[in-house]
Amino acid sequence: MKTYFIRNIEIDHLFDNFLVSAVSSILLIRFFLGITGYPQIGGSNFHIAHLLWGGLFMTVAFLMLLAYVSRSIKFSASIIGGIGFGVFIDELGKFITKDNNYFYQPTAALIYVIFIFLYLAFRLIEKHKLFTREEYLINGLEMVKEAVLNDMNADEKKQAIEYLGKSGSRNAFVQSLLFMLKRERPVIASRPHLILRWIIFFRKIYHGLLKTKWFLNFVVIFFVAKSIFYILVMFITIAAIFVPSIDVQFRQIEFLSSIISGLLVVMGVLHLRKSRLVGYVFFKRSVLVSIFLTQVFSFYSDQFLAVIGLGFNIFLLAVLDYMIQEESVIEIPAHI
Repeated sequence: MKTYFIRNIEIDHLFDNFLVSAVSSILLIRFFLGITGYPQIGGSNFHIAHLLWGGLFMTVAFLMLLAYVSRSIKFSASIIGGIGFGVFIDELGKFITKDNNYFYQPTAALIYVIFIFLYLAFRLIEKHKLFTREEYLINGLEMVKEAVLNDMNADEKKQAIEYLGKSGSRNAFVQSLLFMLKRERPVIASRPHLILRWIIFFRKIYHGLLKTKWFLNFVVIFFVAKSIFYILVMFITIAAIFVPSIDVQFRQIEFLSSIISGLLVVMGVLHLRKSRLVGYVFFKRSVLVSIFLTQVFSFYSDQFLAVIGLGFNIFLLAVLDYMIQEESVIEIPAHI
């Protein structure tokens, strides 16, 4: 049975880009408005709500996907669309209260619930079943298309061959394409562009670190120490507040999210020796919990520290994404 819903094998990265961009835009907007005294754009007669800018960003992302065809466009659109959604949903409080109250206290919890539903919906699309042969075939052809546009390096060639091979297609065109790919030498540019040079540079560093005895131990110690630190800070903070309040409730949620994040770190440590790829994925999930839960509720207690924590976690997420990408090439990809 033919299907029109062919999933992109890279959807996990695109979904993460969307959600992280959305959460980041909300926290940065709240931080900016807080330090500038909540200025009103539009003068005395008008109020140009940032909800409108959110709609504009989402429209730009939508038009990019309609007008252009490439992996880089999908990557950019996932970030721009996420920023737009975050800017849009930040004004939720104004549209669910009679007095248009931007500071309506339960808004944080409502936005959080929306993000949780989005995350679960994204994961349902990604994980509800293994990728089909048709999906492997289409994604393999997408890789070949990118090779025509931007040449093909060794990793991309390996990935394209893997996808086409898993498709099991007996189509003469696909078999000819697969035969040609196996014979084709990867393109090594005489002077790679800036991004590729950075990729090569970081790859040398990463593979050099893997050869050392201390690197994996450092990764374990770092993530365990990070989790213990967050849990202790939340525990001490809650213990120091004696009067029940909404702040205590937020702190309790932060504490619970820190526990969840810590458990994911433990799972990552247990898997790391057998498979670095699986271990890194659990570490990434731990960081995502920190971004989607801990940082959101921490923001309402201390905006400045929350923004610093967000920046640190986004940097950590980018590092883990790179490490996962490298391990996906080294190890046989598994459906995690």
